[in-house]
Amino acid sequence: MDETIIKNVVGRLKKGDDLYYLGDFSLTKSHGEMEGYMLALALTEANLFFIKGNHDKRDIIKLYQKYGIYLGEQKTIQVLDGDARDGIQNIVLNHYAMRVWDRSHHGTWHLYGHSHHTLPELSDSLSFDVGINGWNYELLSYQQVKEKMSKKTYKPIDHHGKTGRV
Repeated sequence: MDETIIKNVVGRLKKGDDLYYLGDFSLTKSHGEMEGYMLALALTEANLFFIKGNHDKRDIIKLYQKYGIYLGEQKTIQVLDGDARDGIQNIVLNHYAMRVWDRSHHGTWHLYGHSHHTLPELSDSLSFDVGINGWNYELLSYQQVKEKMSKKTYKPIDHHGKTGRV
């Protein structure tokens, strides 16, 4: 499995691409093996960004910092997209699924991993599991995420649903 993931990811990344990894890089005990995988990613010359997962201990976080940019437990990114509100798509990245997140009622998307595609898919939430094991061990591009999100609706479940604001 590990070799398939690395082969698929390295084969798809190009110099200057942005890769956001949403935690739990490896469960292996071998530091050398983990570093070998990180080095293979770094050699693509893609921009590597890492979110902390529940299995990411100090040794993994040090590798995140060595080979890419460690973003902590959560990060909101902005992607230029002419189809999005104001030309920018906000995306909240977290290892864990959330029912509500910052600006969810304003069209911000939420991408997560952790659950290995065992949570039910919600068609009225602008979020979904991007864990590589649920996508045939292949990366998802922004266009694939955008296409999936275009088939979803947003229905507020918190106090924002009572105000009529969306």
